Amino acid sequence: MTNAKIKLWKTIAITGFIVMTFVLIYQGYLMYTDENFLEKGENAILTPGIISVMNVLSWGAFLYLCFKPLTFNLYMFFALYYAFGDFLSGGNILGVLYSLLALLCAYKGGFFRRNGKIKFVLFLILLTASFLTQLRFGIKSTFVSFVNLSIVLMLTAAAILLLHDEIKNFIIANNNKVLKISQYTEITERDKVYLKSIFKGVKFETIAKENNISLGSLKNRMTEIYRIINVADKTELLIKYTDCE
Repeated sequence: MTNAKIKLWKTIAITGFIVMTFVLIYQGYLMYTDENFLEKGENAILTPGIISVMNVLSWGAFLYLCFKPLTFNLYMFFALYYAFGDFLSGGNILGVLYSLLALLCAYKGGFFRRNGKIKFVLFLILLTASFLTQLRFGIKSTFVSFVNLSIVLMLTAAAILLLHDEIKNFIIANNNKVLKISQYTEITERDKVYLKSIFKGVKFETIAKENNISLGSLKNRMTEIYRIINVADKTELLIKYTDCE
């Protein structure tokens, strides 16, 4: 990923951090002025206390992303949280948009590289279950929400179909690049084994155990490999390359 794109993601992270800072300030103001702030509202599932904790975690996550802007799985986690939050509170449109963002971040972060189908099915089950909690508002309200949700999904599908060729070309251009290890004289055959395992989605703990090396030594060596091939970390490695040879 180019430095320009990394700077763009860093800008997004900084913007999110600033927004969440204002959210926490406003939340603190409400806690100070509203005696009923911590009481759960009618038909609410999440208490204000839980929401407050998650907002603090979001603030911390954006702070982390300011320094590690390519940690897409972190974006995925909080996009899912806000998707669930929207569905649980009776929403639909924002829930769909957050869900799509979560899927894209999961894809970019390599979340689906291993057991992708199972993870995707679980993803859909969790979102469906969170949406069905809207039945507490009544059948009519849930039906209207479902219709709105379906419209958003159909419009999204139409947009994808219209941009199908462009999206396909983008994916091919950005995700079929193989790392040519022969170009880097400092990378050994053992390093190649590590890299092959990482591209398959194997965790560091398993790689270390399979190769009779300590976890700390493996991580130190991988840091050196990242430097050699000019990527910031594992996340950028998986974004930039799909395999090695």
